[in-house]
Amino acid sequence: MKNIIISILVVSAFVSCQKVLELDEETKTSKLVVNSLFDDQGRWEVNVSRSLSVLDNGQLSIIDDAIVSIYEGGNLVSNLIYDGEKYIALGLISSPIAGKEYRVEVSAPNYNSVSSKDICPVSVPLINVVTDTAINSFNEGVVTFDVTFQDPGGSDNYYGIGLEITRYYIQSNTSGGFDTILSDVYEPYINSTNPIIDNSGTDNFSQTLTFKDNLIEGERTTLSFDYSYYYISSPNEYIVSKIKFYSFSEATYNYTKSYEAFRNTDGNPFAEPVQVYTNVENGFGIFGGRSIYELEF
Repeated sequence: MKNIIISILVVSAFVSCQKVLELDEETKTSKLVVNSLFDDQGRWEVNVSRSLSVLDNGQLSIIDDAIVSIYEGGNLVSNLIYDGEKYIALGLISSPIAGKEYRVEVSAPNYNSVSSKDICPVSVPLINVVTDTAINSFNEGVVTFDVTFQDPGGSDNYYGIGLEITRYYIQSNTSGGFDTILSDVYEPYINSTNPIIDNSGTDNFSQTLTFKDNLIEGERTTLSFDYSYYYISSPNEYIVSKIKFYSFSEATYNYTKSYEAFRNTDGNPFAEPVQVYTNVENGFGIFGGRSIYELEF
């Protein structure tokens, strides 16, 4: 195997150094990339694309001629159909069922076939949610959420917390009445200093906080998290918040945690590189199960 020698000129201290990189089959071969986070509230959707090898000058592209099949055990659930963006299930195909394990198999011309399997976990509900809002010295609104849940115990459980914000404003219409207009929908970066949260902290924000139950096995637990927004005191605008409390499979937990770390370091030349978790055999990507308990207020 040939070594590629890359010379890096270090301006500071006038030091010249060399780094040796070795190419292997993993980096030289383009492979199928499968991405699907499935849950018990949505239909089957799978994105299929290809990876780029280090010798490839092309662009990342969607694969539109793949054969994508979903199985439960040895039974075929559905052959998915490409809709111009992704592969979906047509007809009266049921959503994934909590507690069931599923397998995806994907093949495409000129690529090795890939597969992956994962379980759709059972949802854990929120018992109580308490909120508090304050305005800080920078005229930012800071909303704190205290969420309480009961870990079922008896097994390893993996969780995530996210927040969806929907903004509306009210304007008068030509009939003399008022219309409610959707302004924006987004998932803000949130923060928690609770020690069981493993991807947050005082100066670290994520769109999805992740944690597992090794420190709270079988316990009733209350977690606090918050988010900040630019405060505008306007009687014509109001906000609807939706908490998303996820029960993750182990694979989905590993993927979400690594993806949030990647997103937080992306573009930072001084950060350690982050490798996003994959569970696709012979390829890359994630086929991961989750269940979602949502509470809107």
